Amino acid sequence: MPSYAPPLKIRELADPQKRLDMVRMAVSQNPAFEVSDVEFKKGASYSLHTVRAVKEDFSDNVETFFILGMDAFLDLDKWHMPEELVRETHFIVVVRPGWVMTDILKSPYLENSARQTIRKAAMEGKGALSLTLTGGKNLHVLEITRLDVSATRIRKLLRDGKSVKYLLPENVESFIITNGLYRNNPDANNLDAPSRE
Repeated sequence: MPSYAPPLKIRELADPQKRLDMVRMAVSQNPAFEVSDVEFKKGASYSLHTVRAVKEDFSDNVETFFILGMDAFLDLDKWHMPEELVRETHFIVVVRPGWVMTDILKSPYLENSARQTIRKAAMEGKGALSLTLTGGKNLHVLEITRLDVSATRIRKLLRDGKSVKYLLPENVESFIITNGLYRNNPDANNLDAPSRE
């Protein structure tokens, strides 16, 4: 689900329609994925509004899971109405390179009982945790095979004129090259900009 207009982005990274096209290309060969353009239809770009729009489209009984990296989850306090967001949806947080499972302890959105569970799981070397957020929803923390692939890194490689082979599907790489995306626009690759929201 590409964001139409991410509020924390200083400048758009690429035209919203081109980003939607790239996501569609990236998953076109995988029947397990479906691309949502809900933010393009509703104009929503705050995650809280997007989650509510998804629930509205499917039904109030649908269970939603917001998947993001540890780095983004720990920035949740900078997002729009984060206390509401943690009451609205479950979260799946992926431990990305440079982070460890116990970093989740930095979040102010964990129920107090979760803190002891995290410490115990870390000592036992568990790769997955299920915790409770302050809003009552579930938080699942997963350690996965660590591949140092991120949109920020890919944009930096493109800006620097380096290869992104094997980091993107070939059709997406070709689309980026054909459309001259990211390569010659340093403002479009502001590496200090927050990642999402």
